[in-house]
Order: sequence, then structure tokens, then C-alpha cells
Amino acid sequence: VSVGKKASCWSDNGSTWNEVTTVENTNNWRDIAYGNGKFVAVASSGAGRRAMYSTNGGQSWTGAKTSDEQIDGTKTHQWFSIAYGGNKFVSLSRVGTDRIMYSEDAITWTGVSNDGGTWEGIAYGNGRFVAVATGAGTRISYSDDGISWTNLTDTTNMQFYWVAYGKGRFVATGIDNQGKPAVAYSTDMGVNWTTVALPDDSNSWRRIEYGAGHFVATSVTGTERIMWSENGIDWTRGEATDDAAKWRGLAWGDDKFVAVSEQSRKPVMTLYAPDEKTGLYYDNELIGTEGNLQPLFEKVNE
Repeated sequence: VSVGKKASCWSDNGSTWNEVTTVENTNNWRDIAYGNGKFVAVASSGAGRRAMYSTNGGQSWTGAKTSDEQIDGTKTHQWFSIAYGGNKFVSLSRVGTDRIMYSEDAITWTGVSNDGGTWEGIAYGNGRFVAVATGAGTRISYSDDGISWTNLTDTTNMQFYWVAYGKGRFVATGIDNQGKPAVAYSTDMGVNWTTVALPDDSNSWRRIEYGAGHFVATSVTGTERIMWSENGIDWTRGEATDDAAKWRGLAWGDDKFVAVSEQSRKPVMTLYAPDEKTGLYYDNELIGTEGNLQPLFEKVNE
């Protein structure tokens, strides 16, 4: 299931998609998470309610009041990301007071005071939520219940865009203090972080997810707008199906990664990396491994 401006789409296979006009069809829907039989989406702007949920695979939606709207009826927060874990949904806002909210049922939302930086991405793994941000103030925070949060002093000097969990570590994308693309990883549940520089200055890696033993990230600028890694440290780059598209959404499920973009004639890209094989695949075709990019070059030159 994918959400966007004023609408959502659902697919059973990642290839054929069905568009749905959402109940809150004036909103700019930013992120979506699945848990406990529900898809839940949050929005950063729009006149409608900025949370909604679906119990039938994204085919219809019900709006819900976010924590800020429940207080005084106004919608002041820009809800930008959401994750599910520990039997609750947790969402982050870029602005406002009480920039974190949580809900066990996706209907009643409660705000949490954690007014750090401009919150961007959140991930859940091994019993812990980790949130990352850009801007001044706190840029890394963690919580074991989504309610009580510990803010960290960021020793990486990075601005963070997104974060994912896999193989016992959190890995986040962003830019370093020189404005160059970088990733950071933590092997102690989000407490201490190590920065990894990336080779190209033109890419902006906005999304990262984990599945089938691989971290995969997508970019909205530059060339070779996908990259993957088995450890979050050593990365291999590859061409996207449309290397001019802004790949903003990415998810793992049903043994495949599905990426969605804006401003593209091919807005959906499907990739998979089976456990029994190494490398990254597109439409059942190997496009590259960490040790051999020749299949990728051959595909590009077809």
C-alpha cells in the first residue's frame, strides 16, 4: 500500500496498482505503517484529519484525529513518518509541541513531549524505537515504549533523513557536516553511532529499509539512485528503473522491495534479494553484486 497527495494505491503483487481516493482527500500523505491488521498513514498538510487507517488492505480508509487536533481542533503538526512496534503506532512531526504521538488502535492518539530537531524518520527493532532528525537540537532519540524518550548528543554531526533496523543494528541515511551524503550505524540499540562516508556528492539518500539480509536505500537526486549493503557499512550502487525519478518511498514485503517515486514515467520499482542468493535483482534478473557489477552494466547498455 502506498500513499501520496490526496490519494492512495494498493497492490497484491507490487506490479499492478489500484488507486483509491482517500477519505481525507485534501491531505499530503507522507508515510504509512502496518501493524495489528491495519495500515495507518499520516499527513504533513491538508484540511482533513491527518491520520487514517485501513483494515482491508488499503481499499478503503477511515480518518482519525491526531493528538494536536484532539487538543483544540486545530491541525498544526506536520506528521512525517510512522512506525509500528511493541503493540503501538508511533508517529513523528517536523514542527509543533509534543512532536511525537502514539496509539494502540490508530484511532485515539496521545502526544508526547519531545521537541528536538525536525523529526524525519523512525524505525522499530528489537524492542526499541529510534527517531532521527535534521535541523538544530536533538537529532537522535530512542524509546523502548514510544512514550518515554531519551535524547542523545549527536557525535556524528549528521543531518538524518531516515532510519531502518536489521541484523542487530540501526542504519540511518543523511548528510554529514560538509553537506555530503553519508550513512551512520549503531550496533548498541541506537546509543552510539559511527559515520560512513559515501563516494558521490550528488545523491540525496532519503529512504532506507531492511529485508532479506540487505539494507536498501533510494535517492531523490544524482545518478545510480539505489544502493544496497549487507552490513550498513559497505555499499554497492545501481541504476534505478528511472534514474531521473525522485524515489521517496520504499518498503519490504512478500520477498521484495517496492520503491515509489514522484515525477516519473515509471513511478514504481520492484527489487528483491533472496536469502539463498547474493546480490540485487530486478524483475527476476540479477543486476549486480558487491563483487561484480557487470550484470548491471550489461543491463544499462541494452
